[in-house]
Amino acid sequence: MLSDFDVSLLGKSNVVGQTANHPSESGRRVVIFEAPPEDVAAAARSFGSDVLIEPLIPHKLLVDRVGGVQDPHADNRLAAAQSIVVVVSGSGAVIQGAELTLVLRFGDAERRLAAVTDITGRGSFSFEPFWSAAALIVAPVEGFWPMVVTNPTGVQFKIDCPSLPTATSYVGWWHRLIGLTEYGPQAGNGIVIGVVDSGIGAHPYLGHVTDAGQFMNGQYFSAGVDVQSHGTHVCGIITARPKVSTEFGGISPGAHVVSVRVVPDEGDVNQGDIASAIDFLVETHGVDIINLSLGATEASTIVHDAVLNAIDHGVLCVCAAGNDGRAVNWPAAFSEVVAVSAAGKRDWAPVGSLAAAAESDINGNGENSDLFVPQFSSRGVEIDSIAGGVGIISTALNRDPSMAGYCAKDGSSMASPAVAAALAVLLSRSVRLGSLGRNSERAAYARELLSAAFVSIGVASTLGGMGVPRVS
Repeated sequence: MLSDFDVSLLGKSNVVGQTANHPSESGRRVVIFEAPPEDVAAAARSFGSDVLIEPLIPHKLLVDRVGGVQDPHADNRLAAAQSIVVVVSGSGAVIQGAELTLVLRFGDAERRLAAVTDITGRGSFSFEPFWSAAALIVAPVEGFWPMVVTNPTGVQFKIDCPSLPTATSYVGWWHRLIGLTEYGPQAGNGIVIGVVDSGIGAHPYLGHVTDAGQFMNGQYFSAGVDVQSHGTHVCGIITARPKVSTEFGGISPGAHVVSVRVVPDEGDVNQGDIASAIDFLVETHGVDIINLSLGATEASTIVHDAVLNAIDHGVLCVCAAGNDGRAVNWPAAFSEVVAVSAAGKRDWAPVGSLAAAAESDINGNGENSDLFVPQFSSRGVEIDSIAGGVGIISTALNRDPSMAGYCAKDGSSMASPAVAAALAVLLSRSVRLGSLGRNSERAAYARELLSAAFVSIGVASTLGGMGVPRVS
């Protein structure tokens, strides 16, 4: 992957994708190509300092570490000796369109099969007899808790998903954790938040979010419709504007949110598209904050360059730390960003739910003794902050765009937008912000303002950084 260079310098190469129809004349040029390593190494020595070259580094959305993870190469039609039929209902009525994930294991090998329930609420899997079923995850599109069955045995399962709880005056425990006890329609007013994710779906409470298009294999397209519900959920955490108090509102509904899609229909995200999206949000849409609920297990120089460019334009990036329970992912591991880990609230989710399965014995203390850090949350000295990331209820990608559906998700993907939204609330109240230019001083001020608001929840800094940002 390269940016800003003449691809012909590589000689023998196969261009997979490159920048076309870029919305900004000054935008980064990205070329994705295949070439022999020796040709790349030889050509790289002649490139100037304005050219960045690196192997493709796949980035993933940092949502629940088991549910929703699908193997695009899995084929349920293989000749098989074992089968499982799943019947899904919610409060007694069958649920169509629920996403099913069957996790299979054989020794150290793992495989995931995906299915979707039909009009009768049924979905099925077939697999070779040497595999053993380790977990069965059921994720309704909206309205009900995702459920998990560990080590399922038998050939048929009936799973009834409990209904999601309602809000109290528009807020949930993740709002109260950062000091919001009531919904403020103007919270975050005047601040622009960029979201680099899977796009934005049609939802009656997100009609004010700007769909700024998508970057896909270097090319720009003007529409960025959500493909996985992830981006819609993230945007709802930031800015949902519900109509009744029993529905969950955003943390900074007064902020303006601009969504750019980088997630393909299948497969992982490439770093060139992430960098292009960051540049686009900074240079074309004048954002103040960018949320990145995605990550990789190795660093990308190209993404880092875009993060530094954002800082030079006064923009601070807030990033999900990761969901593999190990080292902090990139870009969260870069020192110039705000890395956010996930917290959960004990007894919030029903027994048998995916969120309840995330509970651990890593507890907060004092007034936060009912909080825990899930085992899936990445950890390390790079962590700056922590926020609600288990059983977070936000806007869902519905089949009917007129429906105001909600779904529950887990992950540092959910914690990161909560911190980004909290920062928007803090910046909107700042008298000094208006006097600052669009430069690194502005980005440094945003970090200082956020850091001054942190309150520890009583866990190690490698798990929760300096704590949660309190906005009141």
